[in-house]
Amino acid sequence: MGGGPSLDSLHRDLGGQPGARVHFSGVLHGPFLVSADKAMNAFAFASLSETQGMGLVEAMAAEVPVVALAAPGTDEVVRDGENGRLLAEGDEAAFADALRAMAERPREAREALSRQARATAEAYALARTAETALAAYDGLRTRSRRPKGEAQEARQRTIRMLRSD
Repeated sequence: MGGGPSLDSLHRDLGGQPGARVHFSGVLHGPFLVSADKAMNAFAFASLSETQGMGLVEAMAAEVPVVALAAPGTDEVVRDGENGRLLAEGDEAAFADALRAMAERPREAREALSRQARATAEAYALARTAETALAAYDGLRTRSRRPKGEAQEARQRTIRMLRSD
């Protein structure tokens, strides 16, 4: 899913054959993205530069375990053996083996990874992360020029707004 500067070469190398197992959907949004995520056995994440992206958490929210390269950000979300696999950079064979093993796992083991992936995603839900950020700001509020009641009211409005989305 998605795009990028390597899309043409990837399509040529992986997806241009009849019966190819790799499909290039392009950029997806909303229910199309959720549907595509739920159709996966695993989410392959080999990026070392886009490690703070939402793709990991979106896949996990769809109960899809992740196979990813260890990189800052990614290694805070993926816990090897618990909600997916986290692999060292540069070992393409190990990455391919991890994807294959994920698809071949017994049903119970896949379901356990899926449950943990979903639990991980819940920790990164918008309302939860907003509350965490607001709590950090509350800790700094003593330096604020706003009167305490006004700051609390602004905080409550923000929480209500985030929960309504």
